Amino acid sequence: MKIFIDSSALIAYYNVDDLHHAEASEVFKEIEKGEISLTRFLTTDYILDETVAFMECMLNRHELAVSVGQGLLTSPFTTLLRIDE
Repeated sequence: MKIFIDSSALIAYYNVDDLHHAEASEVFKEIEKGEISLTRFLTTDYILDETVAFMECMLNRHELAVSVGQGLLTSPFTTLLRIDE
């Protein structure tokens, strides 16, 4: 199954203070355990930018922003769709 992942899901997962953190963590655990069949995450360059900017500017967590950004860019399970004109 292909899953389109938005910044809200990524932010909720990595931000323990987010209202939806527990739910996001549970979904990611189900994916990790194979309970949700995942073949690929799909996301966009805009979502990547929004996610790392939020982590950097709102959470003040530079290392997390870099780690998540690099993870999305290098993961063999993630396809980064580029938005153009």
